[in-house]
Amino acid sequence: MRGDDLQQRHARSAIGPSNNLQNHGRRVTGSPSIEGFMVYLFGPDGNIVHSARLICADEERAKQRAQQLAETNRVELWQLTRKIASYRSRAN
Repeated sequence: MRGDDLQQRHARSAIGPSNNLQNHGRRVTGSPSIEGFMVYLFGPDGNIVHSARLICADEERAKQRAQQLAETNRVELWQLTRKIASYRSRAN
């Protein structure tokens, strides 16, 4: 899935009933100082090969964790429909 497609898919999932972050909005319920983020790892063909939810104290910590994941794959960090950062694979 290409970046533009990802943004559209992510925007749709933010309003769908199966989205894990839907019920939490920007912050995780019960912990106002912790925020929820999503990371997407892309294969060489530009398709998503893995996604994971990150729970971090703030956006800066989420960026650090996402950057660590960019060892062999390009990584994008999102919060709901907002793309925060994109990191190139360090393997290239």
